[in-house]
Amino acid sequence: RWLPIFTILSGALFSAMSATVTYCDNGYIAELASVVIVPDDPVPGDKYQTQVSFWWPDLQPSVSEGSQELRITLSGFPIANTKSPLCDNVPCPIVNGWNNHTWEGDVPTGVHGDVQIYENWLTADGRSIFCFDVVYYI
Repeated sequence: RWLPIFTILSGALFSAMSATVTYCDNGYIAELASVVIVPDDPVPGDKYQTQVSFWWPDLQPSVSEGSQELRITLSGFPIANTKSPLCDNVPCPIVNGWNNHTWEGDVPTGVHGDVQIYENWLTADGRSIFCFDVVYYI
C-alpha cells in the first residue's frame, strides 16, 4: 500500500533535483569562472542551456586553437568520450577579458539515472583553459 506512494514521492523528489556544477581541482588558467545550467533541473525530452563565463587573464595570449575533452556518463556508464578541436565547439579566439559562451543541449529520453558531463578546454600546448563537471538526474 505504501510502495506506490513512496514511488511517486521519490520520483517527484529526484525529478526536482537541480544540476550541480563543480570545477576541476587540477587547476586551469581562466579566472572568475562560472557555469550555469538553465533550467537547473533538466527534464527528459527538453533542451537546456549551458552558460559559461570566465575572465581570460591579460598576460595570457589569445587562444585560437586547442582541444576540447568531453566525457558523458549515465549512472557511471560511458556515453561519450571525445577529444575534438576546441574551435569546432567553442567560439574562438578566446581573448583577454570576459568571455561568455552559451550553447544548447538535449536531455535524453527513455533512460533514468545520473548524467555527468565533464568538459576540459585545452590550449594547443595542453594547458587547461577551463574545466568543469555538470551532474543532473533524469
